[in-house]
Amino acid sequence: MKSLKFYGIMRIALKALLAGALFLALAGLKFDAARAEESGVYTLPVFETSDVHGYLADTTSEYEYRLAFISDKVKDARSADGVYRKERAVLLDGGDIFQGNTISNFLKGHSLSAAYQLMDYDAVTIGNHEFDWGIETVIDPDGTLLDYNLDGTYEVNDVPVLASNIYKDRKPVDFAEPYIILEKEAADGEGNVLNVRIAVIGYTEDYSSSIMETRFTGAGFLTLPGIQSASELAARLEEAGECDATVLLAHAAAADTAYAIGAGSAIDLVLGGHTHRDTVGTTVYGLPFMQPAANASSYAVTSLRFRKGENGEAVFEGTASPRTVSVSGEPWKLRPTEANAEELDPVITDLTTRVIREIDDLLEAKIGVLTEPAMKNEILPDSGGRSSSAGHWMASIIKRSVGADVGFVNGGGIRTSFPLQGDRRLISASDVYTMFPFNNMIYCYELTYEEFLKLLRYSLTSSGSSLLSDMVGVECHFSGTEVQAIVKDGKAVYYNGEWKNGWAEKTIRVAVSEFVATTNRTGDGWSNPLTAWAGTGRLISSDTIDVEGAFRVLDEESAANHWQLSIDRSLSYADTPYRDPGWTKEDGEAPDPETVSPSEGDPDGEGRELPPEKENGKESIPPWLIAVIAGGALLVAAAVVVLVFVLKKRRKKAVDNETPL
Repeated sequence: MKSLKFYGIMRIALKALLAGALFLALAGLKFDAARAEESGVYTLPVFETSDVHGYLADTTSEYEYRLAFISDKVKDARSADGVYRKERAVLLDGGDIFQGNTISNFLKGHSLSAAYQLMDYDAVTIGNHEFDWGIETVIDPDGTLLDYNLDGTYEVNDVPVLASNIYKDRKPVDFAEPYIILEKEAADGEGNVLNVRIAVIGYTEDYSSSIMETRFTGAGFLTLPGIQSASELAARLEEAGECDATVLLAHAAAADTAYAIGAGSAIDLVLGGHTHRDTVGTTVYGLPFMQPAANASSYAVTSLRFRKGENGEAVFEGTASPRTVSVSGEPWKLRPTEANAEELDPVITDLTTRVIREIDDLLEAKIGVLTEPAMKNEILPDSGGRSSSAGHWMASIIKRSVGADVGFVNGGGIRTSFPLQGDRRLISASDVYTMFPFNNMIYCYELTYEEFLKLLRYSLTSSGSSLLSDMVGVECHFSGTEVQAIVKDGKAVYYNGEWKNGWAEKTIRVAVSEFVATTNRTGDGWSNPLTAWAGTGRLISSDTIDVEGAFRVLDEESAANHWQLSIDRSLSYADTPYRDPGWTKEDGEAPDPETVSPSEGDPDGEGRELPPEKENGKESIPPWLIAVIAGGALLVAAAVVVLVFVLKKRRKKAVDNETPL
């Protein structure tokens, strides 16, 4: 009874603690809201999108009008007094705007350029994927986003592009400004306005390894690393009295960038991107940072707070409640229905509908049917976390598109998943464009197996694994960074450091994307061997665009199999020991690795491998099981001792108090 009472008291106390915590959290939220209305405090909302990747709308399922939803929230902030004024809020983007979704890809970015102009973005910075089509195709020479042509009408885009540390041929690029000063209006709770000047500095980390070599370093571009130059620029602007607050707009991880800035910087807020993750926080030095997730699935928002100085000037006081807001969490709010009229900006809704209608035939064209899902987060068994069903499907398409033996795909290239809708999934042309959004060429190499082994070893390093993440066509059994076996068509051709006779010199055709072929990520003493082989006779073709090859092989498969498409789920990277008791270096039929002959210890003569815990036909207990049994026995013994001690103590207490147990 006492035990029951004790647990009852504990439950009551726990509920009280939870209620108190909830009360404090709600009180904190109310306090934050109250601070914005505090007399004498003027606030200016700041919104950020980043890594939108063409997602004017999500086209992978029922259309979700994502930018129309975000635009509605920004316009609400800019219309607090019932009249829309661009000066009442700041809207910025952290780069990677255009590439990734059919709505943008098929129209070469014009739909996104139109949306950003109509949403009144104050500025954007440059992401690595702005270089995918060539930077000149998405940014005009005057340092603004590209002018656009929709429905036969040419429109000028005047959204500024910022980049303080991107250079071309060792000179600052002429298609972007390092910073901009925004003239804005902060407002107090009574609607009074304070004019403020916000400096926005564009910054990018060194993302040269995230761009096809021919579009960036090969074209003379580079990023000067180090955040110090941006901090120095912010200090100069502040000392010159050109701004009241400074925002760093970075295509780089917000938290890493903010911590790299350190203490004492004139930068007041860091907006980030590139990593595709919602991030909000404040450094130990007091510098706030935030960034939204990718594909317009969320946006980040905060407020800059000011007071009026003695001479009427704006005095910056900090930020209020930086946070990210989910867009895709409630997809029913993103559909253009009458019920959602208050959730979607009608201007961007109309633009989205017109764009979808313009390419509707392409979006809806059916390629085939999947009866199993292709998911980027569905890790295939025994792969050591390297293989997914979506990755296998893409690698197989890459392999088949150029008639190779092996196909690779990089983890960052697996952009989406294709879940079933009921018991099947119709694959449309839009899905194919979404799967291959970057217009990479497919590089096909003819390598000796000895060279292929070198490539596999590189793929197991920390740097190589990000480029050669998933594979189909062979089995690579590995442990850590060591290749134990290469298995082709069910037979080991390399095993425990030895080649089957002649196989080291035989050739194998390997297909990868242009990005993988031309990106050299070094580490662990290794470099990407594909970059060196690209200028040799080993490269036998590089003239197939990935998405065009995908359409061809999927159309052929669909036609041959009555619309049915399949996913290659065969073992590729295998984080499991390979056992081949019949291994010999000589040519000939190798024994099935799952079986041995009766003469090799199969007393039943059934061709089954002898289990390791069977010796001479008798059961033996493996050492690990003995250890488990012994450990369990010790735990049971300890529990018995404790139980006896507790019972004795309680019995003594009961006798002393003359009460029953």
